[in-house]
Amino acid sequence: MKSYVLAFLLVFCSGHLFGQNVSPKEIVRKSLLTTTGGKKLNSFKLITTFDRPGTIALKNTLRSPMPDLIESIISAAPDSVKEQMATEMKRANETFDQELVAMYERVVEVSLADLSLKRAVSITTGIASASDTSRTVTELDGSKMAGVLLKNPVVMLQYMATDTVELHYTGSAAMENEEQHIIQVKVAGEWIDVMIGKESQLLSQIVIPRVDTDPLIGEGPVHYKDIHVFRDYKKVSRMLLPSAGEETSTSFGMTVRYNLAWSNINEPFPDSIFVREATPEEKAGFNFTNVGNGLFIMELTGQHFGNNRTLVWTNDQAVDLFTGFIYNEVIIDKMRRAFAEKFPGKSIRNIFGAEAISSLTALSGLFDPETKLYFPKGLGFLSEDKLRRYNPKEDSTWRTRLSNGTLHPFETGFEKDGCRAIILNANPNPEYDQWQVCYYLSNQKVIYVNGYLGGAQPGEQNASSWAKKLCEMVDREALPVEKVICPHGMTHDVPLEMSYEKFRRSVRGQ
Repeated sequence: MKSYVLAFLLVFCSGHLFGQNVSPKEIVRKSLLTTTGGKKLNSFKLITTFDRPGTIALKNTLRSPMPDLIESIISAAPDSVKEQMATEMKRANETFDQELVAMYERVVEVSLADLSLKRAVSITTGIASASDTSRTVTELDGSKMAGVLLKNPVVMLQYMATDTVELHYTGSAAMENEEQHIIQVKVAGEWIDVMIGKESQLLSQIVIPRVDTDPLIGEGPVHYKDIHVFRDYKKVSRMLLPSAGEETSTSFGMTVRYNLAWSNINEPFPDSIFVREATPEEKAGFNFTNVGNGLFIMELTGQHFGNNRTLVWTNDQAVDLFTGFIYNEVIIDKMRRAFAEKFPGKSIRNIFGAEAISSLTALSGLFDPETKLYFPKGLGFLSEDKLRRYNPKEDSTWRTRLSNGTLHPFETGFEKDGCRAIILNANPNPEYDQWQVCYYLSNQKVIYVNGYLGGAQPGEQNASSWAKKLCEMVDREALPVEKVICPHGMTHDVPLEMSYEKFRRSVRGQ
């Protein structure tokens, strides 16, 4: 009996020790040999087209706080609008799904990489429309190499096979109809899991653990996974490369399916391919239009940040700004430089914001020592307590500016230095509405409209309900108004400025 027990223990221990001594580097090198036939991948071109997106099993996804937030907003609404809001949400979801499918059907990604020169370029068409194109050039060093590693199994295997790269064998699991080795490797400072088929010796899956410490909605940290799957390997230039793949994020619950077409394996590319294009921030600029009475309209150009238009009111020593906000520190810095060139020696005295603020730290570049910021108080999810609850830096900045008197949120009845806030919605629901604000400059007899409040809806003819409310308030209070600045906020295809009489006639359909 003892001999049988001893034999069993020897067999068990030998198997256990064998499992512990599996060489992950050897597994990777065998997989690399199977995939490349002993050649090294130095350059390639990859065209990616997309199939209809799918969904993954709900049990594999995180519970998103977004539905709970939407449900809380709807439940807090008056009974008279609950049904309308629910209908609108359903229609919005259906529209989003349709637009998402349409986008993936037209999107094409073209990637070219020269690994020996550590350069890559990605050209994407079809994101916003069939003619929309973006081009990104990347130097493949450090963390920027991760984008190529995660999308190209051969490049990942070549990286893992390097002597200096640390690997850990963590076990095996049945996936993709095959038993898989699971090997951990560190990419851009993070450990990820790589699955290699025991029989096929092909890399089938890459799993990247993620942590969102500051989620947009809800409390962090939120743990989830991004999963890249590679399928249908085919011979291309004597290498085995996947012709199909999937990407899934357990935080979103959608699977993106795509087709892969490889070419130009180890062929040289001309240097012109990798010439870097300007970033959206570098392309952005500012134009000034003089509209009289010391007023200028400052337009943000470049088409990447919306049609932001700021009204500048100048006097002898300073300027006042009427604006919506761009929460991009690079753009804010360019904005300040544009001011300095256009109005040398002038400081910013007041900033009149037409919307609640979501990130005060991003606007720091606009502040001079004596600058005051006035804006409508945020409601609901943009309220001060909710907005800053999980952001210590934002909370500290907010408290400091409130205490030193540079920050002035308001609700109703705001007037300052010949400027008056016109609030179009007198009783917003604090759970799901925000104040809709225009500004009236009494000395110049003009009204500034920010952003885009919405065009005419079904049943309305030429003007939105906001434009009608503005005219009603001006007429009811008999405000002397000669001009509307940036009326695009209420209707499309209009000039930078419009006489109030023409604006009122357009609202009335005359």
